Amino acid sequence: MANNLPYANRIEYDGWSHTKAPAGMVRVSFARIRQIVSKAVRDNKV
Repeated sequence: MANNLPYANRIEYDGWSHTKAPAGMVRVSFARIRQIVSKAVRDNKV
């Protein structure tokens, strides 16, 4: 997952988007993916 647009760092780390993505986009997505994967691992242990 990546955002190569020129303003990506400003949105992700400098708070450029206070209304649409105040916590960034990539960081939020990765945190959610980490939760989903961790739950899947816990639920499917043999």
